[in-house]
Amino acid sequence: MKRLTMLLMLASLITLLSGCNISDGEEEQEVTKEQEETKEQEETKTEQEDKPHVEDVIIHSATEEQETPGEAVQEQYEVVFSDEKSEFPKESSILHEASLEDRSIVTIRSPEGENNYSVFLYERENVWKIRCFLRIDANQGESFTDAEGLALPMDHFRTTDLHVDDTESDMWTFVNDEKVVNITMFEEFPLRQEAGEVELADGRKGYVQEDSYGSSSIYYYDRGKVVVVSGTLTEKEATDLAKSLPPSSSSDFPKQ
Repeated sequence: MKRLTMLLMLASLITLLSGCNISDGEEEQEVTKEQEETKEQEETKTEQEDKPHVEDVIIHSATEEQETPGEAVQEQYEVVFSDEKSEFPKESSILHEASLEDRSIVTIRSPEGENNYSVFLYERENVWKIRCFLRIDANQGESFTDAEGLALPMDHFRTTDLHVDDTESDMWTFVNDEKVVNITMFEEFPLRQEAGEVELADGRKGYVQEDSYGSSSIYYYDRGKVVVVSGTLTEKEATDLAKSLPPSSSSDFPKQ
């Protein structure tokens, strides 16, 4: 009987020890997993810190050899990085160019990064000059889903705007990692209406243009303004957006 009791006690002890070993193994696995995740986070942080960041943006003078705004931006816009290297936009970086007489709106994928965009307002005075520009990162900043009445061709977006007194121009830009939309408003100036015509809201007539980069834009007159809808848009997307815009005199323009 004593021998049987001792055997039972020994079996119980082995079971308990086995259970402890399993538990320790699970804890070790959890600790190892946490250590691996921490290591990955540290490595990602190190990679981000080591990656060159933008130090400066330089705007170069226009020349007569630059016949279009798309050509001009490739030689005028230089991005300088922290490793002392610099980069200009390539022709493949240009997403659209909407030109009206001596004014133009150009959007590029910026050398700053994959989802960084730059939008330029150009004016021609013998040469194409950058009057102003904005920069926006599709992955940084607050993201929105409420378009406030605008027929934007995206479900979520980031946005910024530009107001320039000396050129009497205003621009609102909406981006995600696939689309760029610009709504630009100028003081009225003469335009040759040689583009295709579409009917917009409130009896307005819009004029459709297609650029050499495969994007469509629409412009129209409204209450002493010229409004331009441009970006990486199809004709339908540009038309739907233009139809959704309120009068240019609205205090909340371009929102409804």
